[in-house]
Amino acid sequence: MIRLRAVPFSAGLLFLLAGCNAPKQPFVEDLSHREDFSRVRMMTLGGARDGDLLDAEAMFSGRSLLLTVKMRFAIGAPTTLMSGTWVRTLPDGKMETGGISARSVAFTGGQGGSPSIGGSFDLLDKAGARKYRVVLPLLELRKATL
Repeated sequence: MIRLRAVPFSAGLLFLLAGCNAPKQPFVEDLSHREDFSRVRMMTLGGARDGDLLDAEAMFSGRSLLLTVKMRFAIGAPTTLMSGTWVRTLPDGKMETGGISARSVAFTGGQGGSPSIGGSFDLLDKAGARKYRVVLPLLELRKATL
């Protein structure tokens, strides 16, 4: 017979919190691992809430990357990504575009306060394959005209 030992609640909570370690900085990842985006930085994050909708736009820049991500969220329990598009301008001036799929979404902010958004988002190519991943810690949106 196998004996199971009970883990004290505080130790279990510590393990849970360690596993839920959210990123401190936004980042972009090439899911094919062909490009190194470790030096890419988020330049802007803006958006606005209108009732139960939230529009957000983030721009990332690095040596070989200029990326704009636009997303619309439905505010609720839970908040969900309704739609999203991305555009990458390549060094030769050509553009890549596609849709966005949410892996996770985090939202805070009431009607009167500034909203904050975060999560993990897969950027899809035109065929619907996952190409890049954008991870945002929960960040306050600056008001922007989208």
